Amino acid sequence: MDVMVFLFEWLPLAELCVEAQSRGMEVNVVTDVRSLTPMKDQDGNALGESAIAYLCRHGINVKVWESRKDGSIMHNKFILIDDDLSILGSYNFQYQAEEKNMENFVAVRGDSLTLTIREEFYRVSSLCRDGKAVLEEKWDLEQKRESQENSGSKKVGFARHLTRNRLVASFLFLLSISFNIYFHLRWKRLRSV
Repeated sequence: MDVMVFLFEWLPLAELCVEAQSRGMEVNVVTDVRSLTPMKDQDGNALGESAIAYLCRHGINVKVWESRKDGSIMHNKFILIDDDLSILGSYNFQYQAEEKNMENFVAVRGDSLTLTIREEFYRVSSLCRDGKAVLEEKWDLEQKRESQENSGSKKVGFARHLTRNRLVASFLFLLSISFNIYFHLRWKRLRSV
């Protein structure tokens, strides 16, 4: 399963990705650097860990799109399951979209569409940094900031910058439906054998 989403900040979705991988499905995630902000639980409460950190900790391959000098962002939102199911929509993986926003998605079966989207996934992924490297750099920046704060220097404000630039939306409904479709189709195929 390949997931490309601008913002990934909701624990239930991260748990679904980990569950899929534990069932033997390879899971790859591409997201924006803004997803370093703390995730929210199913009730919208902020947690201490980002989705990037959570997914990396559970062995999922995460790539992170970082801001470009020209201001361009990676704003894709899609999921590819197997070789013939593409799910596209307006959802980011956030609490806000599931509970408050008006969002949309479409699930499409078809090898040619999935192949085209998969090519885009790999193209964008090749332009991103490894999630673990981004986490290490963030940790180093936080250590530097703490050191500067302890010495009376000016605060870096890295976390405030990320919070200020957040966009809102999520894919929870989309991902849960995609898992249901995927596992229903797999079960149906197994029964027909």
